[in-house]
Amino acid sequence: MSQAGAPAAASSDEAFAHIALSRRRVARVSRVREVIFGTQDGLLTTLGLVSGVGGATGDRYTVLVAGAAGAFAGMIAMGAGAYISSKSQQEVHEAEVEVERTELSRHPARELEELVHLFQQEGLPEEDARLVAEKIAARPNAMLAAMTRMELGLQVEPGEPIREGGVMALAFAVGALVPILPWLFLSTRHVASVAGMTVSPALVVSAAVTMGALFVMGAGKARVARTSSLRGGLEIMLIGLAAAIVGYALGSFFPLLVGARPPAGGG
Repeated sequence: MSQAGAPAAASSDEAFAHIALSRRRVARVSRVREVIFGTQDGLLTTLGLVSGVGGATGDRYTVLVAGAAGAFAGMIAMGAGAYISSKSQQEVHEAEVEVERTELSRHPARELEELVHLFQQEGLPEEDARLVAEKIAARPNAMLAAMTRMELGLQVEPGEPIREGGVMALAFAVGALVPILPWLFLSTRHVASVAGMTVSPALVVSAAVTMGALFVMGAGKARVARTSSLRGGLEIMLIGLAAAIVGYALGSFFPLLVGARPPAGGG
């Protein structure tokens, strides 16, 4: 019987189950991060775009076409970028592993000494480091995994470039819809003045709902990272507000500078 207060011995099955649980948690966090990042990008870039076009013209059709075109282009760019990035990273890692495999085959003694040195850097005495390294070196697959992780600093996991690209593209598209939809239903006539700039109900609601969505996304990202949800939400929300203000200011004043401002329209 174990002494009172002593930690209970963990079985091999319990250890295996805990490893699997930890890996699933990390994979889930990674997927959540992809969704949040893609959605935030869709919210921010599209808000800046429709605000800028809305500042240049009150025409609903122009704003909607610009917003839809920007959302589609951003979705393609985001999805393609995520796919290419993931695929390229996977290919680079696989190439590095093949180089390490070749070195293990050609210079096993040198690689063993490298592993001993790496274990010493981790804090093991030389005798213990050599004992562990020799045990690992007796198993080629274990040796390759150890050198990949400890010498190259790589964690080679099977990637899913197509899935990652699809998730990012879809998340961007969902985020882009939020600042666009108010321009579909609300008046685009400039009816109020804010800091010397006339604004429309469509613009105000578009900015407001996007601010709210950005706050939720920022708070969600902070929660995943185990930091302050309030700070994370406010930080990205303020960035979105800046994007809306700068976009609208550029749309309002730049056409005047070049003498190309069209007559206000909308409804």
